[in-house]
This record gives sequence, C-alpha cells and structure tokens, in this order.
Amino acid sequence: MPPALSSIESGTFSRCGSLAEITIPESVPEIGPAAFQKCGALRSVILEGPGRTLTVGSGAFAGCGALSRITNFECIRWMKDDCFRDCVRISPALYRYAVETGCFSQFDFPFRRCTGLADENGFLIHDGVLYACEPKSAVVIVPEGVTAVADEVMAHCGIEKAVLPDTVETIGRGAFSGCSALKELRLPDSIRRIGERVFINCAG
Repeated sequence: MPPALSSIESGTFSRCGSLAEITIPESVPEIGPAAFQKCGALRSVILEGPGRTLTVGSGAFAGCGALSRITNFECIRWMKDDCFRDCVRISPALYRYAVETGCFSQFDFPFRRCTGLADENGFLIHDGVLYACEPKSAVVIVPEGVTAVADEVMAHCGIEKAVLPDTVETIGRGAFSGCSALKELRLPDSIRRIGERVFINCAG
C-alpha cells in the first residue's frame, strides 16, 4: 500500500480471494468496517510503525479463516465489534493482549466464533458470555457460570444434545440455527430472553 495512505474504507478489500498478505502503513489510523471481510486466503497482516496507534473497525477481518499472523499488533488501541469474527486461526497472543489491555467494549466482543481460542473443553468464554464453541462430541454441556450464549455460537454444528446451566439468562440470535441433528435441548428456568431465529432449520 502507498506509504501516504490515510484511510482504508468500509469493504475496500472484502472477498478478495487471492489476497494472502497485506502491509498497512503507519499513516492509516483506522481500518474501516468489513475492509478485509471474507478474504479467505489472507494469512498475514503487517502493521508498520512501532509508534502508531490503530483502530480496527467492525467486522474488518471477519471470516478471514486463514489469518494467523498480525505483526506489531501491540499498536492496536481499539477493536470494534466482530472485527475478527470467525478467524479460527487467530493468534492466542492477540486475544490475550486484547483482554489484558481492555481495548474493546464489553458490548463489542471482537473474537466471536474464533474456535481456535477455545479452551481444552471447546469453549471461549469472556465475562460470562459464551462466544465460541468447538464441540468435542455430539453432546455439549455448557459450564456453570455462563450467563449468555452469544449470537450464532453453535450455528450449523453437528450436536445432538445441548445442556445449558441454570445461570444462563440470554440466548442470542441464531445461536443454534442450522443444527439439523439437534434432538434435545435443556433450557433452564433462568432464561429471560431468547433471540430471533435461534432454532431455525433445526430439523431434528
């Protein structure tokens, strides 16, 4: 990219299927919403300039399933909602940095459905919200303490049974959509809100 570039606007490189690496110059203060969304071959992002500060817009790299390396990520000062959604190979070091520095809002989680960040039981939980699930078997038992299941967390997975703990109060939009094998779901009495299209196309 040109070294004097001042902005990367919304959707600029979205769905550029052959883009494998991008270098973003220090002159760019913000990456726009969905700027690199669904660039399936994108593996590496180089952020130039050790003294820069950068904001990553909503969904900027969402769906970049091959993205595994972001050089100089410490320059990121703010991450907006879903900016790395479905980046299943995203670096755990980047996630730790984001959590430790608090560079995202509690309402705008950047790493939804990043299954590569899940713990040994297959769950990515932050502040009581289940943001990603990588089922280890046909039965998923969500841990105690989870208060909300985020949007589309288990969409299109092959589970047959899901058990939610008595601490869950909210199930997000499309959380179990497309789970065609789902036959049994335990909903606790603590549930207060169920989002739109939660069970759509659950043929089981």
